[in-house]
Amino acid sequence: MKNKYVDLINQTFYFPTEEFKLDSNDNLEFHGIPMMDLIEQYGTPLKFTYLPKISENIQKARTWFNVAIAKADYQGKYFYCYCTKSNHFSHVIDEVLKNNVHIETSSAFDINILENLFEQGKISKDKFIVCNGFKKENYIENIANLINNDWTNVIPVMDNSNEIDLLTQYTDKPVTVGIRIAAEEEPKFEFYTSRLGIGYKDLVNFYRTKVKKNKNVKLKMLHFFINTGIYDTAYYWNELHKCLKVYCELKQECPDLDTLNIGGGFPIKNSLTFDYDYEYMATEIVSQIKQVCTENNIPEPHIFTEFGSFTVGEAGGNIYSVLDQKSQNDREKWKSRCKKCKKVSYPTYSQVSRQENITGCTFCNINFVSEKHAINVMIKARLFPLTTYVNARSAWKCRCLDCNKIVTPTYDAVSSGKRCSYCAGNKVDAKDAVKIMIKAGYKPTTPYKSSKSKWICMHIKCGREVNAPFERINAGHGACRYCATSGFQHGKKAVVYLITHPVLLAHKIGIGNPSDLKSNDRIEIHKKYGWKIFKTWEFDDVRLGLERERAEFREGVGGFLIFRQAVGENRQNATRQRDVAEFHRNPGVFGKSLNDGEKRVGGQQRGFVCLGVENSGWLGHGRKGWCF
Repeated sequence: MKNKYVDLINQTFYFPTEEFKLDSNDNLEFHGIPMMDLIEQYGTPLKFTYLPKISENIQKARTWFNVAIAKADYQGKYFYCYCTKSNHFSHVIDEVLKNNVHIETSSAFDINILENLFEQGKISKDKFIVCNGFKKENYIENIANLINNDWTNVIPVMDNSNEIDLLTQYTDKPVTVGIRIAAEEEPKFEFYTSRLGIGYKDLVNFYRTKVKKNKNVKLKMLHFFINTGIYDTAYYWNELHKCLKVYCELKQECPDLDTLNIGGGFPIKNSLTFDYDYEYMATEIVSQIKQVCTENNIPEPHIFTEFGSFTVGEAGGNIYSVLDQKSQNDREKWKSRCKKCKKVSYPTYSQVSRQENITGCTFCNINFVSEKHAINVMIKARLFPLTTYVNARSAWKCRCLDCNKIVTPTYDAVSSGKRCSYCAGNKVDAKDAVKIMIKAGYKPTTPYKSSKSKWICMHIKCGREVNAPFERINAGHGACRYCATSGFQHGKKAVVYLITHPVLLAHKIGIGNPSDLKSNDRIEIHKKYGWKIFKTWEFDDVRLGLERERAEFREGVGGFLIFRQAVGENRQNATRQRDVAEFHRNPGVFGKSLNDGEKRVGGQQRGFVCLGVENSGWLGHGRKGWCF
């Protein structure tokens, strides 16, 4: 389906249907017929019909169903009925009858049309005449007249229980009838289809009481129709299967039942985004009917369709004259492409109408300056333009006169004081980045991506592989954690520690080196702010220490919290920041996250296990819920 905005724009200028095209003079043609010629001859308003299209659609539908029947080895036959209420015009009916179709009626008036067609020799009495709709007495009487006048294949479809009694009053001849199933309406559908026909729960009983007991009446057809039409939806397939279930049940009692009428409902093109697979739907309908009948050991029924709109809906149209034009909404955005800069923008009519420049492009008119002025500004900034100036916000390819590198700044950026991104240190050439890294003692093993990206390098001093962002190395910082002389040192022993704070009602787990616990300020700072060591674990292997840090939180800390009976189940989420494993759940329990450093309480998030301050039951005060 074409539902993108660009597709809708194209469809505004190019007709999406095969019927329409423009001639060399941009005059509209319909199936090769010039519309202006019709207007000049007949004037407007004018309703027109292209008759060959009617026959084309009839043959298409026949082909779809016959091919589907052949593929499925389906034993029943297919019958095409034209719904006369779709178009009663004689020239339309004449074209329809050329295709040897059958007829579906909806009113007493339709019966009169059939009688006139017979008098003119355009229809024979052996055609199937399917009489649908609610039947008032005059409609019943007209149907009876057809039966009494030896129309051999008239099938009145019973819409309610009273119609069969009226029908038998007007004729003594045997009557072959159909029964319409009252399909359940689609949820939220505005029209209640269950008002038409006989409900599923009453249908079998209706047959037994009204049809089976009457010797002059036999049931041949079960009629299925839903007002939404035939669409590939769960609703349609569900209703079809319910209909097939009833058909199989009736067939067990009624040997004369051999036809399933699936009604009308093949859609036609009613929008620019129309998309429908007719062949697939015909194939699927036939295959599902066959499948259900096979499962119930029932002979496959003949299939009737009653296509009205599908037959004539795309064969014609209406022509009107435009009396006047006016601007209704000059603030509506129009998708447009500028002939100068080739960019797509969304100007409004009011914006374009006010433009004093030669273009209404929103790009070209942003901070409009002349190209001469723009070039002078770039030269003063030591940037030599290599391409033509477009507008103030478009990238402009230039060569830096200082470093000789190619850059693409905008005029806006340069006029506001920005210069070459290489000279400013905001951007670095990959070759230069490698040289700087090697000079700092790091040999890259992967290609350069960006200054902030992790760059896998080998530390030349120790030979270990490290992640060394260019930005950090260029700023004079180290990147090898194994050779670090401050903070947590990965090359030394590790100590995992658990500390608690009785006032903040919080717990923290972290990792450090043994010296940190004795002489370094790490634990001392913690103690200064009221933290107490609960337990420590020492490891010779740093990796084991990091794993133990996580494991002790899951097992030791978790057990500690459970022992305190503070909360039940708690999910754990572990991330790495600096030397502390972070575990946060509801980090805003205090309004701001807790922290362990000086002047940091209520600051940045770190590695706390926090009990809130609202009725926790621990230490007599606190807050509901644990925060991890």
